[in-house]
Amino acid sequence: MRYICLILIIITTSCKSSKNSNSNHDHRTHSVPACCGVDCMEQDGILKSFENIFYTRIDTSKLQIGINFFIVNRPLESYVETISHNINELNISFEGAIEFRKNKIHTLYSDHSLPLVYKDYLAGGDLLDNLSEGKAEAGYINVFVMETMEEEPGRILHGFTPLFNDYHEGYAKVTPEMDRLMVSFEGLEFNSSLFHELGHYFSLAHPWELSEEQKTVLGLLDPQEECINHMNYNCFVNKFTEPQLKQMKMFATTYRAYLGIQRG
Repeated sequence: MRYICLILIIITTSCKSSKNSNSNHDHRTHSVPACCGVDCMEQDGILKSFENIFYTRIDTSKLQIGINFFIVNRPLESYVETISHNINELNISFEGAIEFRKNKIHTLYSDHSLPLVYKDYLAGGDLLDNLSEGKAEAGYINVFVMETMEEEPGRILHGFTPLFNDYHEGYAKVTPEMDRLMVSFEGLEFNSSLFHELGHYFSLAHPWELSEEQKTVLGLLDPQEECINHMNYNCFVNKFTEPQLKQMKMFATTYRAYLGIQRG
């Protein structure tokens, strides 16, 4: 139990915005590392559009979305069960909002680690594009599982998600480029990083990036709720709040409908 706690405490998940937006938006670069790929001001705008979530009719249908997994430099067979377990746990955490399906599992080879791909991506490099070229599939979330390493004492990168800060309508126009999630093997094995990165993918920010009003809207009503929330790094994270689930579902149907979403 101590070992599991240590792993969760040192998990540091980072994100980055997309390198380029659509040509109609002058190819701006949106880089806001402090907000983990979601611009702080834009997050406020997102939340304002969901402020009535407590008063809207509950939609009991579930969105069904497929996920492709790419295992980098390790035997695919060793992770079939881990991936199935993650899918099962995801469907428990997203119950009533989104249902995930495992679509395909592939093996890839690369000379690079997750931190190196992340740093290269921040610098506008092509390592991620080279890794995913011809592999990432439109209509699905594409998860690349890679080796990571300690970059400095107590700090390990366990994932990142390319996001637009202020051009959510653009996701459909650049798919599958903006449908690639990177997670570490450790994050996958401990059922943590994929939950966190999917939260970002569907518009959620870290709790510490939110105002008290925003936390109230999203159901983060006390330190305990923040501590165990999937968008945190510490404690034994294990849940999303109901308002977070509603926000993610609404974001998915508004901006990620190109995923080939089906209603169940």
